[in-house]
Parts: sequence; structure tokens; C-alpha cells
Amino acid sequence: MAPNRRKTAREGRPDPHRPTLQRVADQGTVIEDGWRSFHRHTGTTDPEEAYKAGASFMFQFLIRMMDDGATETADDMRRMGMLNDEAQKIDRALFLKYGPATKGPGR
Repeated sequence: MAPNRRKTAREGRPDPHRPTLQRVADQGTVIEDGWRSFHRHTGTTDPEEAYKAGASFMFQFLIRMMDDGATETADDMRRMGMLNDEAQKIDRALFLKYGPATKGPGR
């Protein structure tokens, strides 16, 4: 494997979940599907646990949905754009429900 190529969780072996992750990214439902999967497996209602799990999920998803190679592909950029669109839609809904994020603790 070339030194700059993305590595999978199991060094040198293809990620068996990558096709599913890319399909979800192509549908533009990464955040929603990730939450449903996490909740289905844990049933948690703890906000801190859910937040941390979401952050971990997004980081891992971003790495694993990318095509193999050292540089981004057109599909990688399209998927990132769709993920951004989904995140902005959620941000707008949260803003309408709760107002600006600057109301948080310590602000």
C-alpha cells in the first residue's frame, strides 16, 4: 500500500462496510441513519452519550466513506456536499426550535 493511501480499520484489507456507507452518503441521510442505527442498538436517551457517539460516528464515517486513494475524488466531494446539506437542514430545524446556539452554558 502506498504511504499516502487511506488505510482501513484492518490494515491492507478493504473495508467491508464501505459500500453501505457510500450508499447511505449517496442518499443524503448519513446523520439520520446513523442516529437510528445507534439508537436501535443502544436505546439511549442520555444526551451526553448520544452527543459523543454522534461525534465518533461522524468522524469514522467521514474516513470510511471516502474512496481509496491519497486524494479526494469527485464522488468524495459530492458525498461531502450532501452531508453538509443534511447538516445544514438539521441546524436550521434546531435553530427554529431552540434559537441561536449562543444561549448555551457559559455564554
